[in-house]
Amino acid sequence: MELHYLTPKIRRATIDGKAATKMLGEDLARSYHSLIADMRGAIYLHEVPDEPKVNWAEGKIGLSYPLGDSAVVEVEPIGAGVINTTNWGDVHRVKLLRILNNGKLLA
Repeated sequence: MELHYLTPKIRRATIDGKAATKMLGEDLARSYHSLIADMRGAIYLHEVPDEPKVNWAEGKIGLSYPLGDSAVVEVEPIGAGVINTTNWGDVHRVKLLRILNNGKLLA
């Protein structure tokens, strides 16, 4: 799967393990990098083993993947056509938006 990044900070957390540990802490960084490995190993989003929470807002699909008890990674599926609540798993590109822990922005 092809990964895109909303901000340089989330890109850094994705490609640099030390930066991720500094931003997220050891446990969340490990969980985050495990999810990223699953995404990179998948061709389509529905192949990622973790099941996201699907959100529909302002005409866009947003997905929240859990990282432990209180943290999530928010991503946006990217496709050539209209992405909706039934076909979001068929995309092969995602934009990593943010990592939140108890609602607090970490990356």
